[in-house]
Amino acid sequence: MKYVKLAAAILAASTLGAQAAEGDASAWSGESELGYVRKAGNTDSETLTARQKLVFDAKPWKNIITLSATNTSSDGIRSGEKYYATEQLDYFFSERNYGFGRATWEKDRFSGYDYQATWVLGLGRALVQMDSLKMNGEIGAGQSQDRIEEYTTELSPSVTLIVPEHTVKEAMLYLSQDLTWSFSEGAELGQKLSVEHTDVNTISRFEVYVQSALVGNLAMKVGYLMKFSTDVPDGLNRKDEEMAVTLTYRF
Repeated sequence: MKYVKLAAAILAASTLGAQAAEGDASAWSGESELGYVRKAGNTDSETLTARQKLVFDAKPWKNIITLSATNTSSDGIRSGEKYYATEQLDYFFSERNYGFGRATWEKDRFSGYDYQATWVLGLGRALVQMDSLKMNGEIGAGQSQDRIEEYTTELSPSVTLIVPEHTVKEAMLYLSQDLTWSFSEGAELGQKLSVEHTDVNTISRFEVYVQSALVGNLAMKVGYLMKFSTDVPDGLNRKDEEMAVTLTYRF
């Protein structure tokens, strides 16, 4: 049922975006992704990934909103549930240079965090601006806010400390690089790297994908996403990886 609700939400957002695009096709664009994997046999599992991106580009302003979700269950038990949302507002004060404000929110039920959020103000530049190849670089500063769930840590073989749920706020440095390469008609390679650095934790996100058109606005996309944290609650992995094959619809 949760899978159905998630898919319906993504499709609804796609419909709203398409309707908005009818008003000004030159300013609105978007992209909807949906992927599903079912395994049966010794282990029964199913995974649903969904992502929605909306872009309003009316220079000198540009607004980008992305929503993504991943849900996995194994033998009827939920083993993965993650939601990630970002919004970025750019203001171009020259052809290649812009200022930006960016906010993110992440909810991963199996990460040890109730949620992780950030906000950043910074400067960006179009480092490469060609018809087939584009690359941007950004730098900014802001704040991270992590709500850490209650956990236990072993101080010695006979002493265990219970750490209650608490919130950690830290000043943050943000760096990012974003590249897209249209290497043939209907085919695209994308890559993005971002770093969110604080005194207590540094989170690096790396994403790479290849997308190829199928028919009309429909395409197939194969992507890899990795999140690495230098500091996590005890007993949890610092690296989180995700590989997905999705159908993508652009409008």
